[in-house]
Amino acid sequence: MGAESLTKKFDLVVAGHFAIDKIEIGKTRIVRVGGPPFYSAVAASRLGVKVAVLSKVGGDFSRSYLEILENEQVNIDFTQIVEDAKTTSFHIKYINNFRKMKLEALCHGLLPEDVPANLKAKAVHVAPIANEVSYETFERLRKIAKDVQSFVKRVFKEKIEFTDINEFEVIKENREFIEQETSLKVVVDPEKVPEEKRRASMPGKPAIYVI
Repeated sequence: MGAESLTKKFDLVVAGHFAIDKIEIGKTRIVRVGGPPFYSAVAASRLGVKVAVLSKVGGDFSRSYLEILENEQVNIDFTQIVEDAKTTSFHIKYINNFRKMKLEALCHGLLPEDVPANLKAKAVHVAPIANEVSYETFERLRKIAKDVQSFVKRVFKEKIEFTDINEFEVIKENREFIEQETSLKVVVDPEKVPEEKRRASMPGKPAIYVI
């Protein structure tokens, strides 16, 4: 087989570290998976996007987290498990609606050689959470994605129309998933969110208020 036949093509590649979040809210203690490679990839996959994750985790990373991604049709072929390392983890404490974060462990960084030559994507979401993506790795990732300028030209040439996403309905439809992942009760009600929080929200970034 030629090199082209071995090429793996995706709509989106999410690059960055997974995280193990140790959350403290009052007397409640929660341990859950976090990081853009998890939430961005799952969200994109549910919208019908063919997505892969490029990441590194330690030997302490639960295989059940990877199984969740596989069940969500997210490709994890490019996620390396470094058995003698720890997964990037944060201690997150909520106090009076403020969040305090402390980095407790940092996994190995993503290197240029970690980006396979046969990996191609229409877009790459580079989302480091602890400086794990170097400039050299970023440049390598940039080269596997299609030229953004050519995509913009196509939008105008083919008159591609984009449909609005009703974020309110998306959150409602995925409320059960969010509750399972956070162990918190989710209420979708703008009236219960303080005015200053609502003003800080924007398209793609809804206001979240933790009680």
